Amino acid sequence: MLTSCLLVTVEQSAAEAAAGLRRLRWASAGHLPAALLHADGTAELLTIENGPLLGVQPDTVRVDHEHLVEQGSTLLLYTDGLVERRDRHLADGLETLRAALARHATVPLDDLVDVLVADLTGHTRHDDVAVLGVRFHPEDQPRPPDAGPSRA
Repeated sequence: MLTSCLLVTVEQSAAEAAAGLRRLRWASAGHLPAALLHADGTAELLTIENGPLLGVQPDTVRVDHEHLVEQGSTLLLYTDGLVERRDRHLADGLETLRAALARHATVPLDDLVDVLVADLTGHTRHDDVAVLGVRFHPEDQPRPPDAGPSRA
């Protein structure tokens, strides 16, 4: 069986916490790139050279990639159903996602995923779509309502 996979961890050293930063560390096995909406409203795809799909070369050594993100940024992980279409190149679908993410930068996180899915897929979906959005809120301020419930 072959499958793609994107494994992402969010890390933070004491120095990064003091600077309001978080470190994304990820490895990809043939998966689409994560998208990052910066606090200033710009968006980018965290494009890297992918490793082979899981199941192709069992002894493959995966390469970690890192990116520092500032507070207020949003990480978006998604499946191919969000961007792939039979009638366009994948690169065009990825650029459409990046542009839509920037266009909807001010939408609260609770609504952002729904807005992006509607914007990119319309009313007819030809494939399964899964999307996960993570917003990095400032830790030196009160917890915002869209951060969800607090855990003690």
